[in-house]
Amino acid sequence: GDRSMLFRSILLAMRVYHEERSVDTKIREYLIDAEFLFEKRLYDSSIDLLKKAAVLADRFERRQQMHEILQMEAQIIKEKEIQSQVEKLQKNHEAQASVLLLLQEESKLTSERNIVFALTRKNMYAAGTDTTAEMPKWIDESPRLQPARSFSWNFQRLSAMGLYHTRNGSYEKARNCYTLLNELWNKHPDRKDSDRLLYKKMLANSINANQLLNNNTIVADLIQTLKNSACRTAEEEAEQFQTAAFAELMLLMNIGNWKNLKKTVQEIEKGLHTYKNKINKARELSFRINIGMAWFILHEWKEAEKWLTSIIDQPKTDHRQDIQHL
Repeated sequence: GDRSMLFRSILLAMRVYHEERSVDTKIREYLIDAEFLFEKRLYDSSIDLLKKAAVLADRFERRQQMHEILQMEAQIIKEKEIQSQVEKLQKNHEAQASVLLLLQEESKLTSERNIVFALTRKNMYAAGTDTTAEMPKWIDESPRLQPARSFSWNFQRLSAMGLYHTRNGSYEKARNCYTLLNELWNKHPDRKDSDRLLYKKMLANSINANQLLNNNTIVADLIQTLKNSACRTAEEEAEQFQTAAFAELMLLMNIGNWKNLKKTVQEIEKGLHTYKNKINKARELSFRINIGMAWFILHEWKEAEKWLTSIIDQPKTDHRQDIQHL
């Protein structure tokens, strides 16, 4: 009847809502609800929610949240269990120690990856600077996937290696790193959604490395993969637009696909207008100068002048001062 139809509609709406939330949000909500039930002394119900949270935390390698789950479980064991309290607490303690070990190891790699990023930027902006001695010892090892290690461990190392080799001009090595990273993500397709911002950043870096090697077919495939990736916010849409559209413009210019320039520029103009308050200023300037140069190559002087003049008319910022010096 009408009541059962309404009930099914409510369940469907709730399921859609839950599916659209991030993994981290789901785990956090399970923890909040479990803590509420714990305070009401509804220990079995609290444990049920903690188990659901633990499945997600383990599957997506959310170590810190897993540690919180185990800590709350220990509290319930102390309150609820009598017969086998010692054994269960011992098992819980071992699980916490294991999670903390992984958390420490992966946090160290995250810090080292951040150091690689900072040092490579330092090399870019300070000519003659050599920061090789400050890099992690493993940075120049032969890149490879290590199946015995976690997704996060492999991702952190290969990402840092790819960045390091790209900045050093070792584009083949960088390409190898990103090929392995693509393989890693394809082995964990669910991570493409749960960690989609990291996935899209990896795709952008992979596009860059392959463009530097003129691997145009691979670049085109990677761009399409990026464009097919789902977005959940306007900010994410803006980031995806500027990355994919700029890569398409560079690909067009690299292969001399001038017949599509007008259409490509129209799409870029539309995106720049749609996301005008969300586009990275440095990227916007890069769009303008490259479009101007493309029209210049085709001897379309008025179009070239329009795009190059638009750079001069822009308010001066700290971004891409080399371009602004036009």
